[in-house]
Amino acid sequence: MNFLKCILLLCLLLLLTGCWDRNELAKTSIVTGMAVDKGESFKYKLTIETTEAREMTALTATGLASSNVASLEGNTIGELVSKFNVVNATIPIYSHMRVLVISEELAKDGMLDFMDFFDRNRQIRDDFLIVIAKTGKAGDILNVNNMYKKSPSLKLFTQLTTMQKDWGGAPDIKLNDYTRIYNSEGQAPVLPAVQLIGDPKKGGDIENLKSEAPDNQVKVNSLAAFKNGKLAGYASLYEVRDLLFVQGKIKSTSIDAKCVDEKKSLNIV
Repeated sequence: MNFLKCILLLCLLLLLTGCWDRNELAKTSIVTGMAVDKGESFKYKLTIETTEAREMTALTATGLASSNVASLEGNTIGELVSKFNVVNATIPIYSHMRVLVISEELAKDGMLDFMDFFDRNRQIRDDFLIVIAKTGKAGDILNVNNMYKKSPSLKLFTQLTTMQKDWGGAPDIKLNDYTRIYNSEGQAPVLPAVQLIGDPKKGGDIENLKSEAPDNQVKVNSLAAFKNGKLAGYASLYEVRDLLFVQGKIKSTSIDAKCVDEKKSLNIV
């Protein structure tokens, strides 16, 4: 009997050793941002930004690009994510994604068809920000170099979270918030809207990173409001701040007010 128990334990140990789904670090890349546009030949165009870990720190950087942006077209987001190695050499890791950018054109038609994928996918967390690309391509937002963060997606994520804390001009809406509000009766989701200022073709140029006055930059300039799952219009940043005040989400900010004679103004911090 003891002999049989030993054999059984040895068999169990064989099942517990190793990691069947492991991936070597050299063969993987971290996805920091994704963008969804209407495709030219297919329904969707998916753009993914991946980072090169060695180029993100000064100690290991060699001067190469710290991130890579690639696009692929298909009829479903699930299909595109599964076959993205058509244009990407490494295995994409989606669990650290920080920003999802959706084009204005696509938002007007409705986002339910592909947002359901992000909500159900086990590799994607629900803590990334969702933004609308106003008057332009969503993929272009992920192509803008900047001196503050080597990754455009990480820069945009920091830009939005810092703005929300310090001034209150951008709501902190993540995937779980969007899904909850969308499914709630009598409520409609709102999302930050960003706009690319400048020439989209120069966004990925290394000179844009070195310039004191970049040829283009990503600006947070409004709030996208939805009705029945579709983009209905935009609200100004000041209207966004009023909304966040009502919701009690602003802890500190500055307020400009005009005096009665309208010749002087008062600033309260």
